[in-house]
Amino acid sequence: MQPTATLSPTPDTMAADGLGPDDMLRLAVERIRAEGWESPWAAWLFEQLQARCGAWAAKVDQRCNRRPGTLPPEDVLTACWHTITRFPDAIIAAQAPWAYLWTAVRNELAVDITAESVLSTRQARRSSADRPDRLVRVGLETHHLDTHSPALSGTVPAPPSNGL
Repeated sequence: MQPTATLSPTPDTMAADGLGPDDMLRLAVERIRAEGWESPWAAWLFEQLQARCGAWAAKVDQRCNRRPGTLPPEDVLTACWHTITRFPDAIIAAQAPWAYLWTAVRNELAVDITAESVLSTRQARRSSADRPDRLVRVGLETHHLDTHSPALSGTVPAPPSNGL
């Protein structure tokens, strides 16, 4: 069994007294949304995330079939920050906010790792403007091919002999 991170004391123990980990995350995200990232709640949340990021990075490496230790925990922390800033309402409304956050971060990192493995980016897409309007022949020039074409030269090639 893998040890889980314990919740350290919060900046406002009166408001957080008797709350579970999921409720603490909801409260932290609500306070961060109201007070900003310079609040004591943001510092508390980053402490909690830093405690989890090492284990989450190992799980992402395992899920994406990469060598252990390939994904730095800092990348996981960055993905957590992106998720919290982009989807605070969804985290607050989630039945299990820590599970929601972990799933969103894992999926974002898996997409980034897949894009990296195919040497692509998320924004890469094939535009129809990049496609040629007609077939472009590679090799001999068109006039070389046309002179050796039986239909254009007016002669029909002899049928192959059976060796008799």
